[in-house]
Amino acid sequence: MEAVAWLAGEEHTDRPVCTCPVIASMVRRLNDRIGDDKLRTELLAPLLPKLIGTRAALPVMRRRAFIAADFSVRVAAPLALEARGQKENAEKLRALPEVVDCESALVAKRSADAAADAAAAAYAADAADAAADAADADARIKVYRLTIECIERMCAATEET
Repeated sequence: MEAVAWLAGEEHTDRPVCTCPVIASMVRRLNDRIGDDKLRTELLAPLLPKLIGTRAALPVMRRRAFIAADFSVRVAAPLALEARGQKENAEKLRALPEVVDCESALVAKRSADAAADAAAAAYAADAADAAADAADADARIKVYRLTIECIERMCAATEET
C-alpha cells in the first residue's frame, strides 16, 4: 500500500487516501502473508495501479466487504480445511449461498464457525497440524492468486454493479 501511495503522489503511508479502506485492508493482509519478496513483487506489482481511485461511498465499501467475506468463507476457508483433510466441511462452506448482505453474511459466519469448531476437534491433538499450516508452495501461490482475483472484483464493484 506504500507503493500505491507513492504511485498516486501521496505522502508515505500504507493507508493512501486514493484507495478504498476495505480493499487496502485485504491487500495489506495479502502482502504480509507472502514471505518471499520476489514472489510478492511479481504478484502484487500489476495490482497496484488498479487500487488508485478505488475510494468510494459507504454503500460501495459495504458491497466490497461482502465480496471479501464471501471469498473468505466460500473460497479461502474451504482450501484451508481441505489442507487439513476436512473435505466435508470444505464442501459445506462452498455450498453456502453467496454473501451479498448482512443476512447472508450472518449465515456464512455461523457456518464457518461450525466448520472451524468441527475441524479443530478433528485435529486438536494431531501433531501434523504444523505440517498442514506449512502447505506446499503451489497451494500457497494458488491462494495468493485467488485473493488477487477477489481484490480485482472488489475494485470493479461500484454502486451500479
